[in-house]
Amino acid sequence: MEDSFNLRLTLTGRGSIYARVSRKGPSLKMLVSYLSDAPADLGRATLTLLRYPLKEVTCSWQDEPGEWRWIMHRAENCVRIEVLSFDETFSSLSDEHGEQVFMAECSLLRLATEVQGQLRKLLDEFGEPGYQEKWGHPFPMQTLRQLEAAVHEQKPFKRSKKSS
Repeated sequence: MEDSFNLRLTLTGRGSIYARVSRKGPSLKMLVSYLSDAPADLGRATLTLLRYPLKEVTCSWQDEPGEWRWIMHRAENCVRIEVLSFDETFSSLSDEHGEQVFMAECSLLRLATEVQGQLRKLLDEFGEPGYQEKWGHPFPMQTLRQLEAAVHEQKPFKRSKKSS
């Protein structure tokens, strides 16, 4: 498994987010609309993978027009992330009808750390009121706190070196 998944979320204007997902080499850039609450949806999907032994979790981000459907397949502590593109907003088509535009594999901890880090970055940059004003949805504070706690629990214990 190659642990090289990266996520960047940038609020670009009222009701739009520029998102970039990448791995070593290929990347995907998406412009996402406020029609769905993309950051919160991805945070909740990631949290679900951390908490429950599910094999697959899905979340969808809307564009105008179009949809970005994230499918996260879990095997133990590894996750295969697929992003499918659909022409219609709020598409009712099955996954098989979407075009796979991105795929990466990483540890569950890597996915959770990236999502948690981007949510924290948005909060630090805009604060709760500024985020809601710019994005059009309340900041997912409860999801961020739960992700931070779950990531902390998942990280291996590191001993500090004592001076002798």
